[in-house]
Amino acid sequence: MHLTVDTSAKCHIIPATFIKCTSVPLNAFLIHLELPITRLSRSAALDRKGDPMTHPHHLKLAPHTEGNFTLPAEDTALLNEIIEGYKARRIGARRYNKKSVEGELAVVRDFINHSQMSPWHWGDSDFEAWCNEIGVNRKLAVSTQRKYQSAVKIFLDYLVNNQGLRNKVKELCGVAPRQICHRDNMIQHKLDRELARKKPALTEEQVKHLLDGIAEGIDLAWRFTSKALIPLQRDKALFSLVYGLGLRASEACNLDLEDFYPNSDLPQLGRFGFTRVTGKGSRGTGPKFRTVQIMYEWVAETLCWYIEEIRPRLLKHAAPNEKALFLSERGTRLTRSSLDNRFQEAVTLSGLDGLGFTPHCLRHSQISHAQDTGLSLEATRRMAGHAFASTTQGYTHVGDRAVQNEIAHRVNNPQRQQHHY
Repeated sequence: MHLTVDTSAKCHIIPATFIKCTSVPLNAFLIHLELPITRLSRSAALDRKGDPMTHPHHLKLAPHTEGNFTLPAEDTALLNEIIEGYKARRIGARRYNKKSVEGELAVVRDFINHSQMSPWHWGDSDFEAWCNEIGVNRKLAVSTQRKYQSAVKIFLDYLVNNQGLRNKVKELCGVAPRQICHRDNMIQHKLDRELARKKPALTEEQVKHLLDGIAEGIDLAWRFTSKALIPLQRDKALFSLVYGLGLRASEACNLDLEDFYPNSDLPQLGRFGFTRVTGKGSRGTGPKFRTVQIMYEWVAETLCWYIEEIRPRLLKHAAPNEKALFLSERGTRLTRSSLDNRFQEAVTLSGLDGLGFTPHCLRHSQISHAQDTGLSLEATRRMAGHAFASTTQGYTHVGDRAVQNEIAHRVNNPQRQQHHY
């Protein structure tokens, strides 16, 4: 739905998203890790079959009257002891994220449900049958399958390498646990991303079109004294920064006013030379911090404008000494879901809807454009906060023309041609 407004010489089309802002609440899922381990009923399994969104966090590990499987009492007690030790090691000693560890244990419990046996009885064929279940029947993404396989491997590493638990299992159950996950039956990490639905990257022209669309929305809101004016002004700074620094949506929401400091090599950027970013850690290690250099003067100027002129207007209902950089209309820190909704509204304003763009596409775009300008892969990796260069390579979207230009430049540059032998 659109509203057409005729003002003197011009006719303006105002999208419905500009007139009324809506928010979508996030659904919360409970993880029942302490319930008895049971086999899901055949009907429940068929209900999930083929659903690519099936995840151990969503599995209902509750007793059922048909075909239920329960470990023997002595196995259950021993497994609970192992799980408690595993959690103490991962969360307490290694400082891994609690939610991540619970996710690993949910995967282990799913494998137990599928195999109908305790971990110390598992064999290679049991693991491979379960891998077939999650890959062929549930049709999980390759990257998700690898994550689940790794969770089982990590759990078995703990059990097999803990001599005390290993001896106790052998004494009580008569078998020694062994590692059944190895290179021959696990999905290996590849250079190229396997995701079939790779997130698209915006071209530089599309990024400009997106920000120009927000600017046009700001102009309309000012002329019609709309309450959407201040949120749109915030969005202009928000998405300029997300693109300019190649940020994840959560990283942008977590930014505070004090996360910026000058770069002596670029004094023209003022206090916005560097940004301290709180990123996600790998394998549930908790947040990781990195410093990202602002490369575009226009991003620093937009940020300065937002902090000095726009953000104070959002502080009306904020708590005293609020530190969050980007605020909602209620004066609270902007949430990830709100950022997603605001981005889709910006996409609609700029006429880019229907192309599958999400906020994360701005991150893909910045990484691709940084590579196009000649920034090294290592520098780009550090800017993006990736642990591996192969991950950064998966974010690059190099067009055919860019490849042709680079090859032509090398061929036509006699100083860089290879010698003939």
